[in-house]
Amino acid sequence: PNRDNYYLESISLPLIVQRGPFLQVINVDDCLPIRAKPSHNSGELACAAERVLLTDLDEAMEIDGTTWRRARTPAGIEGWAEVRYLE
Repeated sequence: PNRDNYYLESISLPLIVQRGPFLQVINVDDCLPIRAKPSHNSGELACAAERVLLTDLDEAMEIDGTTWRRARTPAGIEGWAEVRYLE
């Protein structure tokens, strides 16, 4: 067999492409909670680490002085994140 073809076949992985725009998680100590609803009291669906890119779902809400943005994690979980930890 051709060595170049073997190399390409041995590293082929499924490719998952997500459309942007993206929001990057910034300034978190541990991770940014992704919540079911735009509220600190809402259940946590996931937690996104520093520098993770979330897909912006183009929906925002301000509740009790906190601005929330609806986003999707790389794992496909959709929820709400505080804007102050996104850029």
